[in-house]
Order: sequence, then structure tokens, then C-alpha cells
Amino acid sequence: MALIRLDGQFSAGGNSSLIKPFNAAGDFFVIPRLLGHSSLQVSLTHYTHTLDIVAALFQGNGLIKEVLADRDIGPLIHKRFQAGLQVRESALVWSPEPLAKFKPEAKLSTVLSRSQHLNKILLNWLARCRGGEPADAVLPKGMTFGALKNWFSPRQAVKLQDRLNSASDQLTDDDVDLLSRLGTQYWQASPPMFWFSEARCHAGDDPAVAIVNDAVALINLILKCGFSPYDFVTWRYAKADEKSHKQIWSSALAKAGLIIEPNLRGGRSDNAKCLGISLNAGNVKRTELLSVWWLGLSQGLSEGPK
Repeated sequence: MALIRLDGQFSAGGNSSLIKPFNAAGDFFVIPRLLGHSSLQVSLTHYTHTLDIVAALFQGNGLIKEVLADRDIGPLIHKRFQAGLQVRESALVWSPEPLAKFKPEAKLSTVLSRSQHLNKILLNWLARCRGGEPADAVLPKGMTFGALKNWFSPRQAVKLQDRLNSASDQLTDDDVDLLSRLGTQYWQASPPMFWFSEARCHAGDDPAVAIVNDAVALINLILKCGFSPYDFVTWRYAKADEKSHKQIWSSALAKAGLIIEPNLRGGRSDNAKCLGISLNAGNVKRTELLSVWWLGLSQGLSEGPK
């Protein structure tokens, strides 16, 4: 590498630098002379204010332990001078070999994980509502302000909130898109659960087939997030014929890995084709945390990663 000598000429000497010119002897350093200092020690002791930063680069070599430890003890004149010599020999020589170890670190990724992005969205909604904006204008349809507050300070199902947070990172965009569709189509706020019924099928679908396939798809999706079959709770109308209900749902649930007796939901209907699905957490069988989770994920998917 071409180097500038004191006389302005170029040299390829391996040990040359702007501190000490090529073939210079003794204490003849370029920079102190240009500054009018009597020696390099004067420059390093009284005028150089970057040595502490540079010395930190030598932490792996133990230099930082020698230099910075003494800062709390007393004067650093001798140590700083020694550090300056070390810097000159190892870092400031214009040669690629000693500089190779000072490669810049890779820039950390600024892309948030899905769970981080989810909570960023939910925190923004919470701040806006607390700032005076109407909840109806801020929150997506199907989410209440009370449910949103409960996400951050759960009154019940505390462990479920943690598990849903972790589950977010297990899902792909296609999974979130499916969860959003199933939630939009089948979620009900009161009581909070996914309720699969023929009345909620899209026009043109075969209701008897669609509701079963969608229920199995939801179960498989939640199992993918790390939940077990024992975390699920299923429901049927109290007046629905139990035998007819089993004929429709038992094989489908078994196919998805669930072999559990359904809980009873009060109601006037005797429709055996209806099935409710929720998650059991800490003896809480129905919780609004599920709606906050899938609605927040749906919003995050539409906005994309930030």
C-alpha cells in the first residue's frame, strides 16, 4: 500500500504510518512535529482524547483491563502513553493485516418478530384509547376496550396470554390469514368462543361439510402453535341430542386429535350441528384473550412487518 512520507513522497514500507515516517529513527514522529509538540508523549497525554475509545477495541487482548482499571486509581499518563504506543503499532499502521481484525459488526436486524409486532399494534391501540379516542374508532370490530386492557393485565387466564404471545411466532402469513378468516366467520363475543354453525357458512358452501372442515382446520392451527388436545374445550347446545351431536362431530374431532366430551351451553336450540371451541387455561374455559390475539394478528398481517 502506498504511504505518505514526511517529504511528501510515497513509500510501500510495511511499517510506515502518518505517525512515524518511513525509515525515521528515534523519536521523530510526524504528527507531534506538525503540532509543535516536543514529543509523542506530550501529544498522547494532553491532546489526544480518543485513546480510551480506541483502547476499547483491544478488549479481547486484555488492554482495556490494564488501561481503564487505572482510571479510578490515579493519573493515566504512563498507561495512556503505553496504550498510545500499542495503538500505533497495532492499529494505526497503514497495513491491511493489523486492520483486518477491526471489521465492522453486522447491522442488527430491525424487523420485529410477529409477537413483537402484535404487541406494538396492541400498545398503540391502548395508548390511543387512553388518549381520548373513541374505542369504536380505534379497535377492530369484535374487540372491546376491556378485552384489550385485559391482554396487558390479565384478570384471568394469565398463562394463556403468555402462550398466545409465543404462539404468534409459530405461524406463517398463510396461517394468520386462515386464522383471520375463521375468526371473522365463526368468532362470537358472548360467550367468547369460536361457534361453528351452518348459519355462519359462506353462501355456496355445503354447510354440513364446511363447518366440520373449518373446525378441524382451527384445531390443527392451534395445535401447531404448541397447544395440546387437553387445552381445548368443546361445546354443544344443552338441548341438542347428544347421540346426533356425536354422529356429526366425533369422527371429525378424533381426526384432529381431540377425544373430549363437550360442555353444555344453555340455549333454546336443539341443533346438533353446532359446535363451540375455546381454550382452557387455569380453569377458565372461555376468555376474550383469544379475540384480542387473532384480531391483532389480522391487523399485523395487513400492515406487514415494521
